[in-house]
Amino acid sequence: MRGLPGSNPFLSFAPSRTACARAYSPRKSNTDFLKNQSGSEPCRSFSSQPPGKRAKLSDTGASGLEEKKMDVRSAKVEPTIEHEGSCLTYFMFPKESVRNNTMGSYLEYVAEFELKPGASLHPHYHDSMEFYRILEGEAIIQIEDEQRLLTPGDLVHIPRNARHSIWPARAGESFRAFSFAASFMAENAGPINCELPAPRNVVDVERA
Repeated sequence: MRGLPGSNPFLSFAPSRTACARAYSPRKSNTDFLKNQSGSEPCRSFSSQPPGKRAKLSDTGASGLEEKKMDVRSAKVEPTIEHEGSCLTYFMFPKESVRNNTMGSYLEYVAEFELKPGASLHPHYHDSMEFYRILEGEAIIQIEDEQRLLTPGDLVHIPRNARHSIWPARAGESFRAFSFAASFMAENAGPINCELPAPRNVVDVERA
């Protein structure tokens, strides 16, 4: 994501909190916090993946990533209690899980971007590990020959040098996303425009 005409990537955004987070008080113990109002059951969050299908580091190598494969995650996972019980963390990429993949990189940018109705990001690639997280609206992303529908809360990883584009999923609607990248490029290097390969699956939300 670079140089989108008419975009304003620096507007503030306040993500919604989960019910568990709203119930949290730092004055309570971990045990008290993990109980609901009845005091009998812990707050629970659920993975967007079916039982038994959660990604494991062993499935994707030491880095936790598969090269050139579509990788979409969300924060609908069990929280990790950190910082002496004062913080619940919903890891989409566990700590150290992308160390090997990001060695020698630098933080290229942090931004929000928006695509208006009918617009699409010009297909391109670059030597950066890039991430988009959908904030508002729905989008269709294509990475190499795979398409995927993205909805608010989805985080998609775009591998290094993977050809990609993204556009609003529904006619007459826009979407907004948070984005950042770890880059391996030389200073002032930019994206390379390209054509996308024919998709092996086509997402059509209008017919769904």
